[in-house]
Amino acid sequence: MNENSIHLIVDIYTKSDILNNCKQLINFLKKCVKISKNKIIKISTHKFAPQGFSAVALLKESHMTLHTFPEKNYIALDMYSCGNGNPMLCCSYIISKLEPYYQKIIRLDRGNYSNEIILKNKYIPKFKVNK
Repeated sequence: MNENSIHLIVDIYTKSDILNNCKQLINFLKKCVKISKNKIIKISTHKFAPQGFSAVALLKESHMTLHTFPEKNYIALDMYSCGNGNPMLCCSYIISKLEPYYQKIIRLDRGNYSNEIILKNKYIPKFKVNK
């Protein structure tokens, strides 16, 4: 485990149409993993009826998960990297892509006795997405 292990817990409320589109969400998750400089071992998914979707990406460096609740315009994400990956880069991509009207990001620095840090928007680097 890297002493700079980062665990992000992200709540996003958005009007994005992606929240119930399984194919787009899987591609979205893969892009997040790539941007954060991690490597996928396996992805498991489940589509709920009548709506909602969950995906878990098992990574060489840890994991990423997403759970959508389209009826609430909500997506919950969990990103943890215990290697050299940087989930903050993924977080920037997510925010730029989903254009949330509300977001909450909790950062936990794992494995080094530090306390949680609740991030405000000013601490998240900007990421430009070509639409």
